Amino acid sequence: MEIKYLYTNANSLSNKINELSQMVIIEKPHFIIVTETCLEDKIPDSLINIDNYCIVRKDRAERRGGGICVYITKNCNDCPISYEECETNNDGEIQLLLIKIKIDNDPLLLSCVYRPPDSTINENDEMISTIKDKFSDVSCPILLFGDFNYPGISWKKDEWMGETKAESDFVNLLEMGFSQHITENTRFRKGNLPSLLDLLITNEDDKINDIKYLPPLGKSDHVVIKMISQIIKTDTNSIQLIPKRNIWKADFESMELEIHNRLSNNRSFNNPLISTSEKTNI
Repeated sequence: MEIKYLYTNANSLSNKINELSQMVIIEKPHFIIVTETCLEDKIPDSLINIDNYCIVRKDRAERRGGGICVYITKNCNDCPISYEECETNNDGEIQLLLIKIKIDNDPLLLSCVYRPPDSTINENDEMISTIKDKFSDVSCPILLFGDFNYPGISWKKDEWMGETKAESDFVNLLEMGFSQHITENTRFRKGNLPSLLDLLITNEDDKINDIKYLPPLGKSDHVVIKMISQIIKTDTNSIQLIPKRNIWKADFESMELEIHNRLSNNRSFNNPLISTSEKTNI
C-alpha cells in the first residue's frame, strides 16, 4: 500500500492555509506535516481546517512562533484509519509530536519535531532523550519529519558528521539504526547560504521512495517535500516471530571499557619486553 506525505515549514500556517488546501487537492496526501505553524490557543482548528482531514497540533506556549501540526486523512485508500497522540512531556522550546496510527490495523508511528536554532544544549539533550525513550521498543515503521536546524551536519552517505556538540549528539542518535532521507537543501533565504534543515528519519530505509522537492508555500523560505512510503500488508495468521536484539538498551559505556581493556592486553601480550611469566597473567 502506498502512503503519501507532504511536509513543510510554513513559517505561519494561518495565512497560507488556502494555498496548502489547493496543493492538497492536487497531491492528495494521506498525511500533511507542518512545522513553524505559529499558532496560538486563540486560533481555533476551524480556521486552519482542510476538508476530509483531522488535525493534531502542538502550539508553542511560552512565546510566539514555533509550533507543529499533523493533518490525518479520514479515508486512506478505502481502509479504516485510527490514531492516538502519544504523551511526550516535551512542552518547552522544542516541540515534539508523536502519533500512533493504524491503517487497516497496520501500525505506524508518525512524528514531527520543530527545534529552534537557538535551542540550548539541555533542550537538545531532552529532545534526544525523549526520542530514544519513545522509539526504543517500537517494532512498527517510524517516520520522523521535522525542521531540526542543524545546518552544520554533513549528510553525505555513510559520512554523517556534525560541527557542534548538539549536532554530533544527534548524529550519534541516528547511527543507532536510523536512516536520513533528505539529500538536497530545503531552506533558501536571501543573504544566507542554502541549507539542509528539514529531515526525514526512518527505521526502514527501503520503504521510502519518490521524494520530490516542491516550491514553498507563500513567502516561506522552506521547500515543500513530497514523498511516498510503502506499507506491506501482512497475514497475521502466518507471522513467524523472530527475536531481535534491542540495541537501545545496550550498556555502551561498559562495552567501550571492555574493548579498551582487551586492546590494551593484546598490546601487552605482543610486547617483547614483557617476560613469558608476566604474559601468562595477562
